[in-house]
Amino acid sequence: MTSTTTPPTVEPSDGPSALRVAFTLARREPLAYLIAWTTWVAFYTLPIPAGLLLKAVLDRVVEDDASPVVGLLVALAAVEIGRWLLLAFAVVQWHGCWVFWHTLLRVNMLRSLLRAPGPAAGRLPSSSGEAVS
Repeated sequence: MTSTTTPPTVEPSDGPSALRVAFTLARREPLAYLIAWTTWVAFYTLPIPAGLLLKAVLDRVVEDDASPVVGLLVALAAVEIGRWLLLAFAVVQWHGCWVFWHTLLRVNMLRSLLRAPGPAAGRLPSSSGEAVS
């Protein structure tokens, strides 16, 4: 006779949702979040003007009018170089926001553990090392 065991059920936590935490973190440093968001939106929308410039270059080549092609190629190169420089800035800005958000959560957790009255053993889920990680 085999005994069957049912797997433990996981109850949803009573804490805030991930979306609410993300919104609260973005409200904490709105300018940094706005800069990061704007640079990523700009990076992903800059292929539109680059594509229009490329269309203009190819249209001029087909017409055998090569004089404005050099200027259009320079403009196309400038847009693409600017786009990749924007990517470098966006990566650095987003990394700064990411580090701040993670640091803020850890600092708030440790602050709540250290400043709350009473023994910390009752507030930790199990060992202190597991609670920190």
